[in-house]
Amino acid sequence: MEWDEFKNAIEQKAEQIKDEINKKIVIPVNNAVSNIKEDIRNFDILNTSEDVALKSHYVSWYKNRLIIRTDLSRSGSFGIVFLSRNIGTGDYAKNTLNHEYGHTIQLKLLGVTKYTVFIGIPSALSGGLEELDYYSMPWERSADLFGGVKRTTVYLPYIDAISYLYLANVKLSPYPDYFYGGSIHLP
Repeated sequence: MEWDEFKNAIEQKAEQIKDEINKKIVIPVNNAVSNIKEDIRNFDILNTSEDVALKSHYVSWYKNRLIIRTDLSRSGSFGIVFLSRNIGTGDYAKNTLNHEYGHTIQLKLLGVTKYTVFIGIPSALSGGLEELDYYSMPWERSADLFGGVKRTTVYLPYIDAISYLYLANVKLSPYPDYFYGGSIHLP
């Protein structure tokens, strides 16, 4: 191999490596930095707009609750709302955001231990149910009620009353809350 061929081969390989670095590191990092800057510009602790929260890339604020965007298939909450990026931006996304916000109200009402045992665990275990059955569970329907969710699906009969009775029973049960005495201090 002559010197010019060797030099050209090295230059081509260097160009390929540069392109790979740009594609796999530089461009994704630039996009992430741009998205973070956008989230910072839009960050408002007093935000009540569903659209602002749903357009966030990584972090937002909604009705005094921190919103963390995730790549998980489901959304969830535990004082903080972990909102899946896979939910889109339409009515389903707004319902999901408000439903998870409703769960934060349940946490505030019940405290960490009761929320975990009577809301969080049943919610996680019932995740495979059909939509009608899932959102008609008392721990899910009360999250919808607290979040102001108006679903197009029909709930099971009397589920609103059952949901409130379920929460009252949990709240008044002697099951102790070892962490916060029955209430945490969310704004």
